[in-house]
Formats: sequence, C-alpha cells, structure tokens
Amino acid sequence: MLRILPELYALAPPSEFSQRTISLLHDLVGCDYAIWLVLNYTNGVRLAAAAESEKRLTPELVALLEASEPSSPHKRYAERTRDPKAVIWSRLPQRECLEHRSAFGAMYRQLDSKYQLAAPIAVDWDSAVLVGFHRKRRDFTEQDRILMDLLQPHVRRAYSNALTRYDNASWRVSSRR
Repeated sequence: MLRILPELYALAPPSEFSQRTISLLHDLVGCDYAIWLVLNYTNGVRLAAAAESEKRLTPELVALLEASEPSSPHKRYAERTRDPKAVIWSRLPQRECLEHRSAFGAMYRQLDSKYQLAAPIAVDWDSAVLVGFHRKRRDFTEQDRILMDLLQPHVRRAYSNALTRYDNASWRVSSRR
C-alpha cells in the first residue's frame, strides 16, 4: 500500500488524477473493473465525470447507472448509517441487493460484474465522488474493505489537492463553491 502513496499524491489535473488513481487502486485491490464516478444530484442523478480501468461506459450504460443510483444498496447504506467507509455489497441487506439487481441486471451484465465494493471519496448535499470495484468470480474480502478504508483519507486528500491546484468544475463535488 505504501508504494502507491507517492504516485497518489503527485499533482495532476482531476481527470488525470482520477484515471491514475483508478489504475493504481485497480491493481492494488485486484479487481476486474474499477470506476471513478462524479455524480451530480441537483436535478435527478447525472454522471458529471468518470474514469475507468478499461473502457466500458456506453451512453446506454450511463443511462442505466444514473437510473440505478437512487436505489443502489451502497447509497441506501450511506443514507441510513452516515458511515463513510467502503462497503462490500454482499454484506448489505440481501433484499436490497436482490431488488436492485433484478431491476438493473442489464447494467451488471454489461459491466460483467457479480461482486462490488464501493467507497465514497467525497459527498456533499448535491453530489458525490465514488470509487467502485467489480469482480466476476470471487467476492471481496474484509481485508479488501479495510485496505480501501485505509486508503480513503489519502485518496480524499490527494483529490482535494488536485481540485485546489487545477480548478475544473466538472470534477468538483459541489456546485456551490
């Protein structure tokens, strides 16, 4: 984990920072697909910006992602608990996960994803920055979740540094700044 910190803190514009961070975390966590999402909640859910470990987002997938976000198990968990920690979906209430998957199964099939680990990076009243990790074969472990919990403060600080140094509105967490 310590070996990625210098790369993580290297200043870069938010788009480059998020792409580099996703690549670093993808390798460290060991997943099939990783994504950095900047979501705006002002008028419904809108994907403001994204970075992926590999190109999978299509306009159809973006529409599904935006439609699925209000009912996603990690969002419900965060609203219920106000806990900013990383979340392994299989540890969430099974009913919520099954309802969400049955409604948005096409999205998970397109992502080729069976298991998810989600981590909030920054959350404000009208937007959120999230990192999502996806696997198709084996579930995430408690060790994976703890690793993300340990990295979250560093990712948050490095992201804040990138936003401070390079003003780029589409990557900001809140439009009220």
